[in-house]
Amino acid sequence: STCFISIVSPVNQYSSQGIPFAVCVAYKLGVPAVYAKKGGALNVTGDVYTAEIYSFTHKKSNIVVVGKEYLQKDENILIADDFLANGAALNGLISIVKAAGAKVAGCAIAIEKGFQHGGDNLRKAGYKVESLAIIDEMLVGHKIPGVIGLRLAEFFIFSGAIAARQNLSD
Repeated sequence: STCFISIVSPVNQYSSQGIPFAVCVAYKLGVPAVYAKKGGALNVTGDVYTAEIYSFTHKKSNIVVVGKEYLQKDENILIADDFLANGAALNGLISIVKAAGAKVAGCAIAIEKGFQHGGDNLRKAGYKVESLAIIDEMLVGHKIPGVIGLRLAEFFIFSGAIAARQNLSD
């Protein structure tokens, strides 16, 4: 069986944008979605796998956790997330999957910031990384590429949420 992991923050709503994408992918494949939570989430109890992930955007490290009951040895795990930049988040999640004795089947990404080379580095390390869109460059001082990237991300994230809602109500 395969499950999906995306990082969720109990505090910062913007860190949970990967949820709709991961849920849609999991729903389409008929597998469960599992989330790695940031920091001291109150609803995570018992034994957990942990990884420290440095946020390039926020310039700080976060500890993410996944309950051990959600990942099984030899299970195939597809890691799904909304953005891939320098690869720190995915590397942290990969370390959690490995700690569980599971296998990384691949990484499904909505938007990859190709100019930050995280996807390239993961591919060189032997991981299969598939992205719906890859942004090759963002010019400093030019607002349009950044806006286009943000709108594209919003399109994938929110259209995925709408599709999931529609499929669940059918």
